[in-house]
Amino acid sequence: MRVLLLVLLSAFAAYPQAGQTNPGGQGGRGTAGFGGPAVLGRAAGGGLNRSPEVKLRFFASVQANYDTGLTSLALDASGKPLTQSGSGMQATVGVTGTKMFRRSQVSLAFNGGYRHVQSINVSSGFNAIGIIGANHVLSRRASLSSSNAMGSQVQSFSLALATIPALALDPVTSSLPINDLIDTRISFWSNNSTLTYMLGPRLSVSASGGFNGNKRTGRALASSTGVSARGDIAYRLGRNQTISGDYSFTTYDFSNSYGNTAIHQVALAYSLSIGRAWKLDLKGGGALLQNEGLRQVRLDPFIAAILGQPSGVEAFYRENYLPSVQVNLTRTFGRSSITGTYQRGITPGNGILLTSRNTGYSGSYRYTGIRNWTLGALASNNQLDNLLSFQASSTIQSVLGSVGYRLRRDLQVNGTAGYRGNSLSTGTAFNQRGMRLTLNISYSPGDVPLALW
Repeated sequence: MRVLLLVLLSAFAAYPQAGQTNPGGQGGRGTAGFGGPAVLGRAAGGGLNRSPEVKLRFFASVQANYDTGLTSLALDASGKPLTQSGSGMQATVGVTGTKMFRRSQVSLAFNGGYRHVQSINVSSGFNAIGIIGANHVLSRRASLSSSNAMGSQVQSFSLALATIPALALDPVTSSLPINDLIDTRISFWSNNSTLTYMLGPRLSVSASGGFNGNKRTGRALASSTGVSARGDIAYRLGRNQTISGDYSFTTYDFSNSYGNTAIHQVALAYSLSIGRAWKLDLKGGGALLQNEGLRQVRLDPFIAAILGQPSGVEAFYRENYLPSVQVNLTRTFGRSSITGTYQRGITPGNGILLTSRNTGYSGSYRYTGIRNWTLGALASNNQLDNLLSFQASSTIQSVLGSVGYRLRRDLQVNGTAGYRGNSLSTGTAFNQRGMRLTLNISYSPGDVPLALW
C-alpha cells in the first residue's frame, strides 16, 4: 500500500543520522563526534534533525481504498493501454522506530500485508517492505553507517516518494522506483554504506559503496541493477555549517533491453542549520554520462533492397554532460514541519524510459498536534527525460492530503485523498489520471499518534 510506504520511509528519514547526533551523545567519550549538519551523500546522512525519542513500535492496520486510473499490461479493444478503477482492502502489520545502544543507533521500518483489489487486470497479492539505517562508532575517529531498503509490492497509485524532501538526502532512496507508470508487481533492493574517518575536530573524509536493483513483472518492462562508489571530504565551518566535496561513480544495467550507463559525477555541497528550526542543504555539480544502447536507423537503399526491409537496428555509444542540483529546505515548528525540495539528477528510469534525467520539485506539511489530530499534505511534480536510445519524456504530478484522529491511546482512524497525473510524450497520447481515497484504522500502542500520510 503506497500510503504505508510513505509512512515507513518518512519514519526512516526522521531520525538523526551520521554527522548529526552520535550514539552515546554528541562529542561524548568514546564517540567519533563530527557534529554540525549532515553531509549529503553519506549513508544514513539525511533526514530531519530530530531527537531519537521514538522507540521500536508495533502497529497493525486495516484499510479500505478506492482507486481510479489503474493501468496494467493490457490493451483495450482499440489497442490502447487499459485503464480501470477498483476498490480493495489491505491488512498490514509492521514495526517502526529507533533503538539506541552504547556505540550504535539503529532505525527500523518494516511492514507486510496482503492487498486485495477488485479489478480484473490489476493483481492482488502480498506486499512487504523493510528499511533499516544504522550508525556504529568504531573508534574515537572512525564510524560506519549503512542504509538498506528491500521490498516487493503490487504497484498501485504510484505517488512519487520524492514528495518527502527528507528522502532525497539519503543515497539509498535515489534508485527506488518512484515514478512507475504501470500498476504491476515490482521487487526492489538498495544498499549504501559509508566509512567515515575524522582527520581532526572539523575535518572528515569518507568512502561509500553500494548496490541497487529492481525486478518488474512483465516482459515489456525493463528491470535494472546497479553499483555505486563515492568518496568525499567535509569541513565543519562552525556549529551550524558544513561544506563538502565529492566524486561518485555509478553504473546501471538493464534487462529485457540492451543498454547500460556509467555516470561520473563531481559536486560541492553546503549545509546550514539556523537554530533548531531551519535547515538548508545545497548541492551542485556536473556529471558525465556514458551510454550504450540500441537504436533504429534507416538503411542504405541498396542494403534495404537486399534485406527486404527499410530500417535496421544498430548499437550506439553516446556521452552527455549534465548538471546536477539539489536544494532542500526544512522548517520545524513545535508540532509540525514544512519542507520543500528541488532536484535535478539521473535515475535508472521507470521500466519504459531507461536512464533518465529527473527534474522535480515538491513540498510537504505535517502536523502531529493537540487533541489527538494529525494532518499531512504532499505535492510534487517530476519530469523524466530519457537519455538512452530514443527521445521521450514522462511527467508525473502528485497531490495527497491526509487527516487522522486518535480514538484512544492505541487506536486511531485516518483518511487520505490523492490525485496523480502521468503523461508520456511519445506521440501515443498516453495519459493517466487517477484518484485514490482511503480509510484506515490502525492499532499502535504509544503516546504519539502515527503520522499516516
